[in-house]
Amino acid sequence: MTMSLCCALVLLIPAVTRAQETAGKPGARWYVSWGYNTENYADTDIRFEQPSLGNDFTLHSATMHDYKSWDVWNHAITIPQYSIRIGRFIRKNTAIELNFDHAKAILPNDQNVRLTGTLAGAPADQVVRVGDFVQTYKLKNGANFLLLNLVQRIPLLGEPGRTGSLALLGKAGVGFMYPHTENTVLGRPNQSGFEFGGFGAGIEAALRVHPYKGLYVDGAQKGFYGRYRNLNVNQGTASQDLWAHVSIISLGIAW
Repeated sequence: MTMSLCCALVLLIPAVTRAQETAGKPGARWYVSWGYNTENYADTDIRFEQPSLGNDFTLHSATMHDYKSWDVWNHAITIPQYSIRIGRFIRKNTAIELNFDHAKAILPNDQNVRLTGTLAGAPADQVVRVGDFVQTYKLKNGANFLLLNLVQRIPLLGEPGRTGSLALLGKAGVGFMYPHTENTVLGRPNQSGFEFGGFGAGIEAALRVHPYKGLYVDGAQKGFYGRYRNLNVNQGTASQDLWAHVSIISLGIAW
């Protein structure tokens, strides 16, 4: 077990104790959770613009995939694709929530796609192997969705927040992306790093069960759309729309 995981458990124990003391009381309104996620992405068009090189081309219907790396025992707990939820109920069953997903998106370079646009100032329209033009394109340190959600809870079994209770949570929100870009286009690597990626929106449905007082487990399905623009590439930018289906399992505390 890594030192970071041990530290996280040490910090979690007092919070669990406080949650157990306050769970189910009338004033218990806050909740926080940590979990892990997996993504499926719709095919996407990715446009690369490098004006000084005479390049303005689009890879059409390109396939992207996530990168799970579930090995939390030999790496920091933040290496896998993780999810954080922090919320407060402003009414009995209505909450406001800060919703963050550290999701990864990678473009395989061994696929064939249609390329259109201009290369070195010359028109192009052909089927190409991605790796011949884009050697690397990945948001491996995160496509990173940050949303502010409105949450509506529907109790299904028992009083919400008490031992044995079950509830359905519906969520919808808007926010922005803060991706970490790493790419090599036509043999030219970019200066990788975090950057503002554009605006996005999402909807989510979560089934929440409280096995013991304030402790709960969420199983969630989420749909997300991100309009990524002006992502850093060498001497230019990349743009794409990203549609994602996200599956999440989380452990949380309510107090």
